[in-house]
Amino acid sequence: MESEATVVDKLKGLGKSMLNLNHCNPINKRSKEDLQFEMILHFRFLLKVIESF
Repeated sequence: MESEATVVDKLKGLGKSMLNLNHCNPINKRSKEDLQFEMILHFRFLLKVIESF
């Protein structure tokens, strides 16, 4: 089971990915596909955490 801090970090990462995806931040130099893939990884992690309860 993941620690609470790890879960919080992942949620923050997911939030950042969603914001970046919405704004397509040119400073970031990351493609929309990269950000979508990152979000999928965060969602998968969160699903695993939820299922572990």
